[in-house]
Amino acid sequence: MTKLTKPIAPLAAAAAVLVVTAFLAAQPLAAQTVDTVRSVRIAIVDPSNGDELAVLDPDQEITLIPGEEVLVRTFEPIATRRSDRRTLAATFGFGPAPTALEVVSNTPERGEALIRLNDATPGQRLHIGYKLADRLSLVNSSMQLGRILVRVASPGSTSVTGAQSSTGIGGIGLGQFSRPADALVTALYRGILLRDPDPGAAGARDELARNGYDAVRRVAGNIANSEESRYRLYDNGTSNVRRLEALYSNLLGWSRADVGRERWDGDLAELNRGNVAGVVDAIVRSQQFRSRFGI
Repeated sequence: MTKLTKPIAPLAAAAAVLVVTAFLAAQPLAAQTVDTVRSVRIAIVDPSNGDELAVLDPDQEITLIPGEEVLVRTFEPIATRRSDRRTLAATFGFGPAPTALEVVSNTPERGEALIRLNDATPGQRLHIGYKLADRLSLVNSSMQLGRILVRVASPGSTSVTGAQSSTGIGGIGLGQFSRPADALVTALYRGILLRDPDPGAAGARDELARNGYDAVRRVAGNIANSEESRYRLYDNGTSNVRRLEALYSNLLGWSRADVGRERWDGDLAELNRGNVAGVVDAIVRSQQFRSRFGI
């Protein structure tokens, strides 16, 4: 009996190895993978249709045009197929300094955030920071914090979305406004006079077509120095606080909360002294204004 049982032991061991091997082969890839995160990628997604626009390593760069939004998503690639990605829970931010980037919405458990680029200087370099959830096991603790870079589109450059930034209007004509000429004239009237332009504004549009940016300053100055601006608005009870809010909103896209106290107080003091044209000209000469209207 002893002789019969001895050769069976190695056969049983070999059979056990085969069973374990077959079991592992039948398991999904994720079940065989150790739970430790070994690499991080960031997907850039079009929020309007879910199309993936780019996949980045940390510290790589995308280009955006002011006003654009993208969905940012952190994940670990498990295999070459997109369906095998592992979602990495994360939060997103930009650091303590003011930035033109904004988190519109976020879902930390899915490692997602909808990011918007507001008014910014062409060529400026910003960053989107992320922090992976504390509960994740990382192969290297330095992986928990990371970032990707955002380059503000310069005139003529292409965004990660495929859109092309305006080339501006300097002597090129009305068709090259990033915003139509009508929109620019309307913004000047609403910002300075707190109303829409009347039929007489057609002359201002023609001047913009002929003379480009220099005409923008002249048109803005003429509106600011008009009798309506200097007298009639005040006769109708309009305050300088309301006027300054209208200027910031229509010409720069800013709310009062976006303006530093020192600038607000300085511009309000100029309006109180009657220097409406000076405040308007400073705004029109600013990079924020030129970026907003592509000029």
